[in-house]
Amino acid sequence: MLWRGIRVPEDVAVVGYDDIEEGTHCTPEHQYDLSRQEVDRRDGSVPTALQDRQGRKPAWRGHHCQPQVDCQRKYRWTQRRPNREQVAKVRSGVSHKFHVSLMTILVSACLVSPLASAITSASTVPTNPVPSYVFIHDPSMIREGKVWYLFSTGDPHGGVNHGNIQIRVSTNLRTWRLEGTVFAQIPSWITKEIPLVENLWAPDISYFNGLYHLYYAASSFGSNNSVIAFATNRTLDKASAAYHWVDAGLVFSSTTSDDYNAIDPAVISETEGKRWLLFGSFWSGIKLLALNPTTGRPSSKDPQLYSLASAPSPDPVEGSYMVNHAGYYYLFISNGACCRGVGSTYQILVGRSRSITGPFVDPNGTAMTSGGGMELLGSDEGMIGPGSLSVAQDGSSDLMVYHYYDAWAQGDPWVQVRELYWTPDGWPVTGPAIVPVPGAPSG
Repeated sequence: MLWRGIRVPEDVAVVGYDDIEEGTHCTPEHQYDLSRQEVDRRDGSVPTALQDRQGRKPAWRGHHCQPQVDCQRKYRWTQRRPNREQVAKVRSGVSHKFHVSLMTILVSACLVSPLASAITSASTVPTNPVPSYVFIHDPSMIREGKVWYLFSTGDPHGGVNHGNIQIRVSTNLRTWRLEGTVFAQIPSWITKEIPLVENLWAPDISYFNGLYHLYYAASSFGSNNSVIAFATNRTLDKASAAYHWVDAGLVFSSTTSDDYNAIDPAVISETEGKRWLLFGSFWSGIKLLALNPTTGRPSSKDPQLYSLASAPSPDPVEGSYMVNHAGYYYLFISNGACCRGVGSTYQILVGRSRSITGPFVDPNGTAMTSGGGMELLGSDEGMIGPGSLSVAQDGSSDLMVYHYYDAWAQGDPWVQVRELYWTPDGWPVTGPAIVPVPGAPSG
């Protein structure tokens, strides 16, 4: 049988997400696409639908895996990482039972990139602790009381509650504890609309009309057959009797006949109560749609779809957000390639406008619909490809939260928080990183 891309003998029972019986022999014969899906291909070829738009072969965490990799070792599957001694024993062919994640074995069996090798050999100094489950992508956060709640894209392999939106909590913005997911199962109406859906994407959390509103997307990698949906809750405190997520259903969608992609939603609220939905990825870039302030769905009074940002083909613009500051609307976008580990080229750009519908320009006056945008944040200090930001208010402070790929931990996607500051001429700059980088030197 095929278990998560690995051929397992028919007489071996899969005993759960984390575990296969000890003594199992496996031979992975696959490569990874950019969303970390497994493809069973003996010749190492990749279906066209799983290639990126420039025809490159997929990579995972910056490594290009080879077909027919032999990992006939005995092990029991868990989420733990092997230490360097254990990896060395696997590579040298020494039979050794240990706890190791599926992905780490595959990386150790691949041709490791020079950057990853250099970092591994140099990391003998004390390091920051690595969380037991490392996957935070497209984060959005809000505070209720003294607790911060962080929502992020679901597990791409569906192992954590079938790929539903993840919830983490923190009281200091530095350490985050995985608390669970919004739903236990992906809503059935979504699986009917998007048959290839594996996990729910890019949540955006906000509070209005007495409810927390969580907007999110469902799609499949490389397709614009997508939906944006939302769920509501009276509280984010799981200990409260009022805690219950209500599936509010469809907000907006796109199909292969559209020139836009209905993913990466963000709700923008104006002081007078008007609300907008910001979304888009590739396919002509970032769009803005007026919402009915009561229902949270598209407004019938203003059905126009406004174009705010785009770039030359392949138009790698997505993961947008907007804030209002000192009479300007600031549009933040993620530009470049995500989801390639340390090979990711994401950067965060920003432009501004006096009107929420644009035009947005950078300090040089270049319109963001013509590829403009001032770089706010790029790769730095082992935090590769920052993107998919959102902004949370903490009193008078603006906190920018985003994901990046950790060069110290084989490209794991993780979360970072920085305060946004504003220059005298009204442009944003970022403060120091607040969240420790897993695996990085602690000093």
